[in-house]
Amino acid sequence: GLFTGAFDPATPLSVDAAAVAAHGGTPASIWVTHTHWDHFGDVPHLASTTGARVFGTLTAYHLGLAAGVPAAQLSPVKGGEVLDFGDHVVEVVAALHSRNASYSMAFPGVRTEVPGAAPATIADLPEGDTLAFQVTVRGGLSMFFMGASDFAERNLRGLAPDVAAIAVPSSDATHDYVARLLEALDRPAVVVPVHW
Repeated sequence: GLFTGAFDPATPLSVDAAAVAAHGGTPASIWVTHTHWDHFGDVPHLASTTGARVFGTLTAYHLGLAAGVPAAQLSPVKGGEVLDFGDHVVEVVAALHSRNASYSMAFPGVRTEVPGAAPATIADLPEGDTLAFQVTVRGGLSMFFMGASDFAERNLRGLAPDVAAIAVPSSDATHDYVARLLEALDRPAVVVPVHW
């Protein structure tokens, strides 16, 4: 109901543990673009049940701790990091969150400290700053992934991914979004629309 006026920010967060078990796999790492409910809601459960390391903003770190994820599994990043995992490298890119038609966003804000309780409602998960990621397989392809539809062009220059998973915008508040984004990414050969 986000776009119909029926949206309730007090909606309780819930995890469908069976669905996560059936489709979540056993990741070694989880990369969080931002901490809104539709990006972070299942992350603490998945991290706790698989032992995966969670990479995200300082807000993701604080929310992860509040949700019971051990600090040893949480890696705060902010953009600019180039992390080597042996057979692949992940570059963390500082990004921007999508803008709605009013040039704003749902639940802006960051968590500058660990909340006193685990997140319980959708409103307990603010945007928390936004990241994008580029994964490059040694000797292979590179893929750029974003989870929100805005960006800082300067942060994307030089990435030139082979594949770009770009978020579809919900409004035209960001000027010339697709053309500017594809130009900044040096026109990748394959583009996959995500986050409809």
